Amino acid sequence: MKPLKKALPFSVWIVRILFSVYLVLTNIRTLENINLNSANFYLSLATVILAVLLVVGGFLTKHSLTVISALLIGAIIIYRFLIPIPTSFSSFEVFNLLMLSISFLFICRGNG
Repeated sequence: MKPLKKALPFSVWIVRILFSVYLVLTNIRTLENINLNSANFYLSLATVILAVLLVVGGFLTKHSLTVISALLIGAIIIYRFLIPIPTSFSSFEVFNLLMLSISFLFICRGNG
């Protein structure tokens, strides 16, 4: 069976939108209580802004905004993953690695 190559742009947009929606929904609760002394507040704020920029970058002809947004999102995911050094892998850690792989996809593909 051959892959459905004509639907590839649509599938990339689905991943882009759902990845951004997930990032916004998981970080918006932290932003409800403004705590300027918390690093987690600033990481959540940056993640929400970068998630929006990832979607906006898909409408541009240049890949720069998509790649930079995905790179910084990936860095935040790695930081949050490694700060409490995991002693074992649970489904949460594997899910974070899945989110990191989606970020890496947009670093490599850009808008294409």
